[in-house]
Amino acid sequence: MSYPSVDALQRTLADTVFKYAADKKKAAGRALGTLVEIITFYTLKSWGFRNNIAIERPLSEYANAGISHNVEYSLHPVIAKTALPLGNYILPLASSKLRRELFKSSAAPEKLVAKTASILSRTGVLRKLLREVIDSNDLDLLSHFILTVGVVSNHGNWFTAEDHNKELKVLAQSYDWLLFLSDKGLAEFINELLLHPTPQLKPAKDAFLASYPTGKGNRFTKKTMDVEADIVLKKYFQENEPRVDSWFNVISPAKSSIQLLQKELLTLHKKDWEKIYDL
Repeated sequence: MSYPSVDALQRTLADTVFKYAADKKKAAGRALGTLVEIITFYTLKSWGFRNNIAIERPLSEYANAGISHNVEYSLHPVIAKTALPLGNYILPLASSKLRRELFKSSAAPEKLVAKTASILSRTGVLRKLLREVIDSNDLDLLSHFILTVGVVSNHGNWFTAEDHNKELKVLAQSYDWLLFLSDKGLAEFINELLLHPTPQLKPAKDAFLASYPTGKGNRFTKKTMDVEADIVLKKYFQENEPRVDSWFNVISPAKSSIQLLQKELLTLHKKDWEKIYDL
């Protein structure tokens, strides 16, 4: 079975979902970017990292706290958990509000949040050294360790099967892992979500379509997701994990697999981060 290119997918979305827009191609392009984010987000959830994900958190570069930028997602160790009764709260439940309530109801000091560090590494680390750090129990090394993972799709025709273009080569050198979300993967997800929707994903489709063009607020982003859509998306990605994993091609490290990345993240996940951060 053949799959359309990203450009063809963009044109299809432009002529169907976004035909109302003044610049329907641009609107469709933004939606494709959102779908790449959503696929990445729910893939991480299906791997068991639901409670570890932070969205758009600033991370320092080159071990320099003065140089930072927000990343789409970062994975963090969970040091403690607290259940909060939410019946008396007024929406929206912003993270700052929940954080204040957490420290009211818990004996945990605020330094728990302040010292939370990403399970993500400095770029340019030799692969052998990177593997040694991941497998080690060296507390000092691990306490400063960041593993960087980039995800790209074929917007702008990043590369052909035979030749990576200059931009992709630069990205491959800038991350410890670089993944490519294939046209096949995007096409399968868009087809089952929007073009020929499966009954399972109907709440997600409804949330996506309701976000355009009403102006009542987007209900289908990594930050704001409709509750029913979230439920069916989590189930979809869990039930289709092997197929979804096949949507990602590993650009770097060479001759690696998505399963090895998952194994490395799980190895880091299982370490004693409370001891590592001396909490």
